Amino acid sequence: EQPQDLIAELDKPMAIHCRAESSSLDDLRIDWYKDGRLVTTDANARIITEFMALHVINTMPQDAGVYYCIAKNSYGQTQSRKARIQFLSKLKFN
Repeated sequence: EQPQDLIAELDKPMAIHCRAESSSLDDLRIDWYKDGRLVTTDANARIITEFMALHVINTMPQDAGVYYCIAKNSYGQTQSRKARIQFLSKLKFN
């Protein structure tokens, strides 16, 4: 499963999925990248290895960008397609 482009809501949870197949999941590792930089996990962003997904608990404007994952094991690595994450703009009256 490749990550898909997404239009998300600010201040809401978001998940981006990536699934790679391997004969052995023991040494399978998924790294997520945003705009070419490795995503590090913190209290707001978690990588769920079991589902190979990146979960953002509370989205912020700086979470918009281009994401992709790289699956690695002892036999090599493969990169997913790039997915663009954008946010809805809330309309306001002046």
